Order: sequence, then structure tokens, then C-alpha cells
Amino acid sequence: MTKEEKERELKILDKATALEEFQKTDGWEHLKNYLLSRIIGSKNALVKIDLATEVIKAAKKQAETDVLFSVFNWINNSIKEAEMIRKKKKEK
Repeated sequence: MTKEEKERELKILDKATALEEFQKTDGWEHLKNYLLSRIIGSKNALVKIDLATEVIKAAKKQAETDVLFSVFNWINNSIKEAEMIRKKKKEK
């Protein structure tokens, strides 16, 4: 394993540890609830849009929903990536 790969793994592990700790806080609960309410609001607004006449508006709302979901995906992917590294280290 190269020095760069080791440094990359350390950064992944540090980030995942911080995110895992963050998920245990009240701050995470507030952020999660805010994001979920925004996602639901965006989806509700999307349902109300007449796609034949308002394609651009619908696309913007869909993009907003995707961006908000990306926060969850980023956190979950960071933690999963670290779990794989931890598992690999245990196997060694």
C-alpha cells in the first residue's frame, strides 16, 4: 500500500468517525429532521406540478430533492467506506 493510499484511508476513517459521532448528537437529529421535511416538501411540490407545462419547475424541485438526499448519501457512503477499511485491517 502506497503512502498516498494510507493517507487516503486515514482521512476516510477520520471523516467516518466524526460523522458517526455526529449521528449520535441532537444536532444530527435536528439536521436530519430538517432535511427530511425539506425532502417531503419538495416531493409534495413536485406532485402538484403539471409536468406538461412546468417541466423546468419540476426539474428544479427534483434537483433540490436530489441535493438534499446527497447529504444522507455522503454520510452513509463515508461510513460504509470506513467500515470496509476497518474490516480489511481486522482481517490482516
